[in-house]
Amino acid sequence: MDIHFVSLLISNFTMKKFLTMLVAAGIAVASYAQNVSNVLQGGFANNAAVVQSGDGNTSDITQSGIANNATVGQTGLNNYSESDQLGWFNQAVTNQSGEANAAYKEQEGVSNMAISTQSGLGNWSQQYQDGKWNVASVVQLGEANQAVQTQYDKGNNAMAIQAGAGNYSDQLQGGDYEAKYNNALVQQIGVSNQAYQTQYLYSNVATSTQFGDANLSSQYQFGESNFASALQSGGGNHAVQTQGGGGGEEDGASFAAYNMASINQFGYDNFAEQVQFGGSNLAVAVQIGADNESFQFQYGTANMSTVEQFGAGNFAEVTQFNAGHMSHVNQIGIGNSTTVIQN
Repeated sequence: MDIHFVSLLISNFTMKKFLTMLVAAGIAVASYAQNVSNVLQGGFANNAAVVQSGDGNTSDITQSGIANNATVGQTGLNNYSESDQLGWFNQAVTNQSGEANAAYKEQEGVSNMAISTQSGLGNWSQQYQDGKWNVASVVQLGEANQAVQTQYDKGNNAMAIQAGAGNYSDQLQGGDYEAKYNNALVQQIGVSNQAYQTQYLYSNVATSTQFGDANLSSQYQFGESNFASALQSGGGNHAVQTQGGGGGEEDGASFAAYNMASINQFGYDNFAEQVQFGGSNLAVAVQIGADNESFQFQYGTANMSTVEQFGAGNFAEVTQFNAGHMSHVNQIGIGNSTTVIQN
């Protein structure tokens, strides 16, 4: 046999065996691979899209420029996504499905948008925006979800929707009193939900809706034309709304005007407190259930307070100072007590 022909056969057999070993090794590595994606872009009009499916996925996206877009989709277990954007008209969207998902977003600029959607168990999302006309939205479905949204400057919008058990949401708009045209919405359905909303200065709107057990909602506003509403249904609900306040009169920290606050609680062990500073304030609290308490304090001009409690063991206290005040308290049940002071 020709020695060159034998050498060629051996060479072909060795190459095929080597390629087969490479393919097998690639399959083995791919079966145990944990996906990691890092995207860093500088300039303007950049676009980044990352899709990951599997276990232990990680995605980091950093963009600097104008009109950047980042989209991350993760499906699996132990997913992590972080998006940092600096510039104008930036957009960051993260969709996570699985368990123990985490999403962080930080945007600095004008007209930025941050959207996080998480479904699974133990989801965590934190969004920070510094600039003007920013929009932040978090939707979480599952158990032990957390959402924190912080926005600065004017024209900001924040929304958080949580469904499951052990949900927590914290929304802050404006830093060091500078915030305008802001509105924040939190809706929680489940068990042991908490919602905090803090707004500063000028045309703020805050509403919190909770269905479930042991819900807590606290809303703090000081500024002009503020509106706060909290609706809670279940057991052990707690709602505190404060409009106006802070430091002192000299820095405008106690400024509040055209405010309206409404608390509606259905269930048992409910507690409601509303404090208003300034003029033209209105506070309405309706509690139906057992062991309800309602405190309403108004300081200013043309204030009106209405408290209606139906059930057992209800207590209502209304304090109003200065001119044009009205108070209406209606309690039907057992062990009700009413104290109203008007000056």
